[in-house]
Amino acid sequence: MPHWRRSRQRWTKIRQESHADYETAKADLELGLNGVRQVVFTLRNYYEGAAAILQADLELGLNGVRQAVFTLRNYYEGAAAILQGDSKFGAFVQQP
Repeated sequence: MPHWRRSRQRWTKIRQESHADYETAKADLELGLNGVRQVVFTLRNYYEGAAAILQADLELGLNGVRQAVFTLRNYYEGAAAILQGDSKFGAFVQQP
């Protein structure tokens, strides 16, 4: 067998082995990439849901704060009215 033919066969075998290694690595990398995509999808859905829950809690919390402020304002307005009434009562009681 001529020298060039043996060399050609050896290089063909090396290319085939290299290509097989490439195909194996490519399949492994694609599998890993698909796993990463699934993780990103799952985390995105989880955190979007968590953000929606936090937004709802925040809105409920703000409504609770608004209600508390409204209640306190009414309480203090009522207390002020009573105190004004008490000063009139006190003046009435202090009359000779």
